[in-house]
Amino acid sequence: MSIEIRIQARRTEGALVRIMRFIERRGFDLRDVRATHESDDALALEIETDTGQVSASTLERQLDNLYDVLTARCRMPAHAPATATVATQELRA
Repeated sequence: MSIEIRIQARRTEGALVRIMRFIERRGFDLRDVRATHESDDALALEIETDTGQVSASTLERQLDNLYDVLTARCRMPAHAPATATVATQELRA
Protein backbone atom coordinates (compact mmCIF):
# COMPACT_ATOMS: atom_id res chain seq x y z
CA MET A 1 0.00 0.00 0.00
CA SER A 2 1.32 3.48 -0.76
CA ILE A 3 0.90 7.00 0.57
CA GLU A 4 1.05 10.24 -1.41
CA ILE A 5 2.66 13.16 0.39
CA ARG A 6 2.31 16.74 -0.84
CA ILE A 7 4.59 19.29 0.78
CA GLN A 8 5.13 22.97 0.33
CA ALA A 9 8.56 23.80 1.74
CA ARG A 10 10.93 26.70 2.11
CA ARG A 11 13.50 26.81 -0.66
CA THR A 12 16.59 26.69 1.52
CA GLU A 13 19.86 24.86 1.12
CA GLY A 14 19.44 21.20 2.11
CA ALA A 15 15.66 21.38 2.71
CA LEU A 16 14.81 18.69 0.16
CA VAL A 17 17.42 16.27 1.53
CA ARG A 18 16.34 16.91 5.15
CA ILE A 19 12.69 16.22 4.30
CA MET A 20 13.44 13.02 2.37
CA ARG A 21 15.76 11.76 5.12
CA PHE A 22 13.09 12.57 7.74
CA ILE A 23 10.51 10.47 5.84
CA GLU A 24 12.93 7.57 5.35
CA ARG A 25 13.85 7.54 9.07
CA ARG A 26 10.20 6.84 9.85
CA GLY A 27 10.37 3.64 7.80
CA PHE A 28 8.86 4.90 4.54
CA ASP A 29 10.49 3.77 1.29
CA LEU A 30 10.54 6.63 -1.24
CA ARG A 31 9.13 5.36 -4.54
CA ASP A 32 8.78 8.63 -6.46
CA VAL A 33 9.87 12.21 -5.69
CA ARG A 34 8.95 15.26 -7.76
CA ALA A 35 10.05 18.77 -6.84
CA THR A 36 9.10 22.00 -8.58
CA HIS A 37 9.78 25.65 -7.81
CA GLU A 38 6.62 27.43 -6.71
CA SER A 39 8.37 30.74 -6.17
CA ASP A 40 11.77 32.13 -5.26
CA ASP A 41 11.07 31.12 -1.65
CA ALA A 42 9.09 27.86 -1.94
CA LEU A 43 9.25 24.33 -3.35
CA ALA A 44 6.33 22.03 -4.12
CA LEU A 45 7.10 18.38 -3.42
CA GLU A 46 5.09 15.33 -4.40
CA ILE A 47 6.36 12.13 -2.84
CA GLU A 48 4.99 8.62 -3.19
CA THR A 49 6.04 6.11 -0.54
CA ASP A 50 5.29 2.63 0.68
CA THR A 51 3.67 2.59 4.12
CA GLY A 52 6.06 3.03 7.01
CA GLN A 53 6.40 2.51 10.74
CA VAL A 54 4.04 5.36 11.65
CA SER A 55 0.58 6.22 10.34
CA ALA A 56 0.05 8.75 7.56
CA SER A 57 -1.66 11.16 9.97
CA THR A 58 1.27 10.95 12.40
CA LEU A 59 3.75 11.55 9.58
CA GLU A 60 1.71 14.55 8.40
CA ARG A 61 1.76 16.10 11.91
CA GLN A 62 5.49 15.46 12.25
CA LEU A 63 6.24 16.99 8.83
CA ASP A 64 4.14 20.07 9.71
CA ASN A 65 6.46 20.63 12.69
CA LEU A 66 9.65 20.77 10.58
CA TYR A 67 11.09 24.25 10.11
CA ASP A 68 11.48 23.87 6.33
CA VAL A 69 7.90 22.61 5.81
CA LEU A 70 5.17 25.18 5.21
CA THR A 71 2.35 22.64 4.66
CA ALA A 72 2.18 18.85 4.45
CA ARG A 73 -0.68 16.56 3.41
CA CYS A 74 -0.62 12.76 3.33
CA ARG A 75 -3.28 10.62 1.69
CA MET A 76 -3.88 7.20 0.28
CA PRO A 77 -3.93 7.33 -3.54
CA ALA A 78 -7.22 6.82 -5.35
CA HIS A 79 -5.92 3.68 -7.06
CA ALA A 80 -5.28 1.92 -3.70
CA PRO A 81 -7.33 -1.27 -3.38
CA ALA A 82 -10.42 -0.95 -1.19
CA THR A 83 -10.01 -4.55 0.01
CA ALA A 84 -7.09 -3.59 2.27
CA THR A 85 -9.46 -1.76 4.64
CA VAL A 86 -11.89 -4.69 4.72
CA ALA A 87 -9.09 -7.15 5.53
CA THR A 88 -7.86 -4.96 8.41
CA GLN A 89 -11.37 -4.71 9.86
CA GLU A 90 -11.86 -8.49 9.65
CA LEU A 91 -8.61 -9.08 11.57
CA ARG A 92 -9.80 -6.87 14.42
CA ALA A 93 -13.11 -8.73 14.79
